[in-house]
Amino acid sequence: MIKRIDFLINSLRGGGAERVLVTLANKFIEKGYKVTVTVLNLDNAIFADDLDHRIELKSLNTKHARRSLIALINNYKYSNINRLLVFNHQLVILMLLVRKILRRDFYIIARNINNLSNKRDKEKSLWHKYIVFNIIKLFYKKVDYVICQSQGMAEDLQTNFNVPKKKISVINNPVSTKIKIRSNEGKDIIKNDNKKILFIGKLTEQKGIFYLLEAFNQLIKGLDNKVYLNIVGEGPLRSQIEEYISANNLTGHVFLKGFADDVEQYYSNSDLVVLTSLYEGFPNVLIESLTFGIPVVSFDCPSGPKEIIQNGVNGYLVEHLNVNKLVYYIKKALKEKWDKEIIKIGANKYSADSIATEYLTVLNNF
Repeated sequence: MIKRIDFLINSLRGGGAERVLVTLANKFIEKGYKVTVTVLNLDNAIFADDLDHRIELKSLNTKHARRSLIALINNYKYSNINRLLVFNHQLVILMLLVRKILRRDFYIIARNINNLSNKRDKEKSLWHKYIVFNIIKLFYKKVDYVICQSQGMAEDLQTNFNVPKKKISVINNPVSTKIKIRSNEGKDIIKNDNKKILFIGKLTEQKGIFYLLEAFNQLIKGLDNKVYLNIVGEGPLRSQIEEYISANNLTGHVFLKGFADDVEQYYSNSDLVVLTSLYEGFPNVLIESLTFGIPVVSFDCPSGPKEIIQNGVNGYLVEHLNVNKLVYYIKKALKEKWDKEIIKIGANKYSADSIATEYLTVLNNF
């Protein structure tokens, strides 16, 4: 059995991938492995403090993946690396090149973050759309193994990036230990007739936030204005969202909370979580919500939600980008009497222990 596992990721800023890495790294340490986490930089590394103190954290002090080749070569030149778990598709390609240049013998395991073909199709940067993704299509199949977060991601890699099925495993994301602990604290939240909807995510085009805002604008007209929307996250669309809120007189009903390290407080005080993404990999916000026993309504985007949601049991799946149906199912979900304990039990399969064991099975099986 191997006793060392190395991670490579862009940063430890706030985000789903970063939280997953921290959760896995801490679990591997608990199970007796030596763990090293390498990042391009430590700018705004809010998750660094959540790493177990026994984990070695290294920074390359670079800003972008495409400018990190020399730093990566120097970092791994004399390292005793054996298994490298990479959390970024560009870094995967660079590490294939590093391994060849150094003439080293170590395994590269890619952990995909998004549905790559959808990310490519929505990409606005010409460099990424026409250069990076063509390089990925050419070389990604040379990686030793790929861990996908959902079955939809696995099918995308096989169909559009020529990655052999034998090189792919599907392992869902884990719920972080912090989220799990907080969900079990059993705090009683004072409820009233008001309903609180929660959106958590980066304020980017991918998250489809304006579909949610349009739906919410219709929604409050039929619910006596007793429904509120909390938006937790930051991103480049914030000013446009603020303009929409002002132009549609939603100031007293939609609240931009900004980035929050302590998202648990919002889950525990919400009636419903809504996801309106154009595409995903495997959305952490859904499984975190279910861990708190909070039902979810989500677009049936590629990929992930349909592998999580059981209609009428833990939420509703909505036809992708259909705002009218989104309004309908949000109303339906807010009126439904959900069994919170059944929702929470269904989320147990995403426990950190269970998912870490699945990862270790793959990592030890070369």
